[in-house]
This record gives sequence, C-alpha cells and structure tokens, in this order.
Amino acid sequence: MIEKEVKSGVVDTRCLISWDDSFQLHSTKLIVEWGYQAWKQTWKKLNHCIKLTTIGPVDVKGVAKEYVDQCVKYALSDRQTEFIIRAIVALGADILGSDGAASAANVTDYVDHVSSTAISCLTDRARIQEYLLATLKAKFSATVSSESNWVYWDL
Repeated sequence: MIEKEVKSGVVDTRCLISWDDSFQLHSTKLIVEWGYQAWKQTWKKLNHCIKLTTIGPVDVKGVAKEYVDQCVKYALSDRQTEFIIRAIVALGADILGSDGAASAANVTDYVDHVSSTAISCLTDRARIQEYLLATLKAKFSATVSSESNWVYWDL
C-alpha cells in the first residue's frame, strides 16, 4: 500500500483570550543632546495568551492517486473467484474444441467488469467524500497552551 502523502502543519494559531498585568517601570535613562535634556522611561507589562494551535493537512498531494489505486485494486479483486472458476471452465471448453473462444469471452467479460467497477468507484461521490473525510480527519489535532511575554514601550 502506498503511504498517503498528506503533509501536516500549522493551519491556524490564535489567542482564545489574552490579558495584560504586572505593569512595571523597566528602566530610566537620561538623554542629553545639544540644547535638549530629558528623562526617558521604558515600561513593561506581562502579556498573557491562551493560544489555540490547530495542526492539520496543508498539502494532500498523493491522496487522489491513492484513491485511484484503491479503486483499481478493488475492481481487480471484485468477483475474482468467480472469474477464476469461469476461466477454468473456459479452458476446459477450449481444450474440448471451442478454439479459444470460451477463454477469450471470459477475458473480455473480466476486462469489462473491471472497467465498469473501477469507473463506478471513481465516480461515486459519496465514496470519494467518505474517503477524503477519513483521510483528513485522521490528520487534524489541536493544542491549547498558555504563553506569557514581556512587552516594552517608551514614555
């Protein structure tokens, strides 16, 4: 079975709630320039964020190819025992004198069955949706974390 090529990564990050506290004077600095003198103060506050990070599929390359492969494999194996038995009977009929016509008819029936089954699978909207939902659902996750950072500004 081919591994599904679904690249996962961060889909969305956002603060669910945020607030500030711990307002403090961080530093004071005397500025002396030509004809100008002032005190510069840098303040700080602690910013808190409860962050939701959603991780999921960002690239689903290969999923469609795998679905096609799955449909073809299903079509090849559907009613396989029946067609093997029919092939044995057709081979017996050919040996008894049908000049290969029975085997050729059986092969034609098998090819027609595989073709129609594969096309039916490939165009079944409900089956495609179910497959994609199952594939993508398995790749989603989310984390909630608490982050705090100092924020600085000058007055």
